[in-house]
Amino acid sequence: MLRVKTLCLLILIITFQVYGQFNIEWEKTWNSQYNNWDRATHINIDLEGNIIVAGWSYKDDYNSSGDIAVVKYSPDGNELWNKRYDIGGYDEVIGLHFDNDNNIIIGAIGADSSIYNPSFMIIKYDTQ
Repeated sequence: MLRVKTLCLLILIITFQVYGQFNIEWEKTWNSQYNNWDRATHINIDLEGNIIVAGWSYKDDYNSSGDIAVVKYSPDGNELWNKRYDIGGYDEVIGLHFDNDNNIIIGAIGADSSIYNPSFMIIKYDTQ
């Protein structure tokens, strides 16, 4: 039994050494023009292989409200565009999908300064 366990462990180690090593092709960070705290909450890949990242971004200080932030990257990792959307107050992405024409559909919630009056928003961006 010890030989079987040893053999299984040896196979796992060899498999990891051969197949378990990955090379990073590219990596990107995004910082809004406000140079403040930005947070990605959703990521998806469109029909053309572009990567869409959505989340929220503070405008000025940590006591301010956050806006919705969407960044589109090419398959090679080049930023194609970034967009901000302000529902009012604290805004949060709750969904990221594509329609049949590859347009980006964002579901979001936002609250005014009272945070007890949330709003729901759907935002549609074209493929450009």
